[in-house]
Amino acid sequence: MNRFIAWLTFFIVYIILSSAQIVDELNTPIGPISQNTKVTVTWTLLPDKDANNKYGQLSATNLYKTDVTIIDSKVPLAPKSYTWEVSLQAGEYILGLDDGTELKQSGEVEVRAP
Repeated sequence: MNRFIAWLTFFIVYIILSSAQIVDELNTPIGPISQNTKVTVTWTLLPDKDANNKYGQLSATNLYKTDVTIIDSKVPLAPKSYTWEVSLQAGEYILGLDDGTELKQSGEVEVRAP
């Protein structure tokens, strides 16, 4: 009986978290990109998900230093795009968009000095 209750609890939590997920995929900006330029970051949403009044956190992780830089902590998810003014140091990064349930990551993005 205890195993059944544990399994049922896990299953319910899994369903709740899965249903809360909104972002399906974070697209990789075409690069390399230069510092101090504006780049449009885009993503797709899961089918039948209402992203109105939902926000995510956009970040960049340096591949070699593993430093994480928060780009914007309150990105509206419904527009499926965000204009990012690149202020990172030159280097290789992976962008991340967290919709509150799971971090979606892009491919590698190279940032170059102008």
